Amino acid sequence: MPFMPRPVPLLLCIALAWPTLAGAAERWFDIELVIFARDGLPRGNEVWPELVELPDTDLAREPIAQAPLRLSNEADRLRRQPGYRVLLHTAWRQPTGSRQRAPWIRLTDGGDVSLAQALDGMARLSLRRYLHLDLDLVLTRELEMPVTRPEPVAGTVAIPLDTPPGPVQAAPTPSPAVGYRRVLQPFRLVDSRRMRSDELHYVDHPTFGVLALATAYRPPVPEEPAVSTPEVPASAAAPATDAAAAAPSPAEAPAVKPTN
Repeated sequence: MPFMPRPVPLLLCIALAWPTLAGAAERWFDIELVIFARDGLPRGNEVWPELVELPDTDLAREPIAQAPLRLSNEADRLRRQPGYRVLLHTAWRQPTGSRQRAPWIRLTDGGDVSLAQALDGMARLSLRRYLHLDLDLVLTRELEMPVTRPEPVAGTVAIPLDTPPGPVQAAPTPSPAVGYRRVLQPFRLVDSRRMRSDELHYVDHPTFGVLALATAYRPPVPEEPAVSTPEVPASAAAPATDAAAAAPSPAEAPAVKPTN
């Protein structure tokens, strides 16, 4: 009996073809960001390091296509509001994939970090069950930092455990500033969040913030070229017409008498 191959299960065929099907169904989105800064120093007791680790922008690329701006009204309101400054308003269009495949997009306001203010960083939009937006931005600002006299460090004295507690000592008053120095202070924003299409998101930071919007985009389906029927030249059809005209009609054909 000859060998008969077993039929391949349908589910196995679908599993083998899944990468191709996933690539064919790749979804596109328009991503829009409004990045703005707040004037002045952030309030509170936060201490900002003078040196921060910068994002590896060598991994980022330029966007492949621009997209329409939908947050122009929000950006204009920020420009009119005192204490805020729009650093970058941009939008681009891209296909989405997994976080490992999704590209980082370079973001910069074109400023020089040696000047009073400059923005640099990158953003990435990926798609799993939900959209995910990753941001890694650094805003460098020129600030005036207070300079104070260093306080003398007092020596420590060992106190026995059985010594009764004494009166509470008031905390020493910090020395007033004796001057100011101008420094280029970097502030870094690293954020990752889940998004929905057509949903406006706000990413907060003490010194600057981001408005983010992702909108689904459906690329146009290319039209198939029309198939034209080749025309037959009149000269090619003429001989057949002449031959048909030269052939005698049944009425003109001579009658053939039967022979005995």
